Amino acid sequence: MTRLLGPQFRRNRRVIGIALTYACNLRCHNCDESSAQAPADTQMSVEQIQRFVNECTAANYHWDLMEIAGGEPTMHPDFLEIIDILRTYRNRYSPHTRIKVLTNGAGDKVQQLVAQVPGDIEVENSGKSGKRQVELKHATFNLTPEEVAGYEKVDYRNGCEYTHRCGTGLGPAGYYHCPVAAGMDRIFEWNIGRQSLPSEDDDMQDLAEQFCSKCGYFLKELEYKKPLSKPLISPVWEQAYEGYRTRQAEKLVTISAGSSSGHAVAAAPGPAVTK
Repeated sequence: MTRLLGPQFRRNRRVIGIALTYACNLRCHNCDESSAQAPADTQMSVEQIQRFVNECTAANYHWDLMEIAGGEPTMHPDFLEIIDILRTYRNRYSPHTRIKVLTNGAGDKVQQLVAQVPGDIEVENSGKSGKRQVELKHATFNLTPEEVAGYEKVDYRNGCEYTHRCGTGLGPAGYYHCPVAAGMDRIFEWNIGRQSLPSEDDDMQDLAEQFCSKCGYFLKELEYKKPLSKPLISPVWEQAYEGYRTRQAEKLVTISAGSSSGHAVAAAPGPAVTK
């Protein structure tokens, strides 16, 4: 049916989710950005955000909604500067675009930064304290459909409701068919995100085929949609996280050996720089 009619869910070309940073001040179970399972301060740079804005302007591209997320976006050291860049784009080129910050609202520092967000920017604050276990639940994410009976012949190009609802994803390694995939590529390091603003006719089905096979959100049954009170990490994801940790350790050793001062900044592939 997918070959005949196309995918069930298509990339939303009017909404974009921007992952400013994968750093987070909480450690929620089954975090779909892996901020708990594989903590890191990987982030986008101001230059990358400016390049994104320049691409949109050059292509005369107008978003209905830009969602600024993480991790916890306020933990980005240039959070307010980035907000200002996006506001300038909206005010000059796309006045109907809504800009929304997604924050957990946990802690004094986060609340102080949220309070400085201009009034013409929407804030979706989940109001977590980080002290109550009930706040740290996420639905099944780290269970790959490939490991679930009945999904052996599924066409993963169909995507899921997040493909449409959350829109196009932009993260440190490029553009993706959904924001969750951008976070997944940090772990798997396939580095297959688009390196420039996707065209209108780019369905990104190749990315859906790759990432949705590893994403628990693709699972259709209601039992997989319920928030879990404890971590659930399947063997495929365990291996992925172990591989990620090993590669990060190797990079640190390489940087330490190659830098006389003991400090260095490594460049990631594509339009984004990882710190």
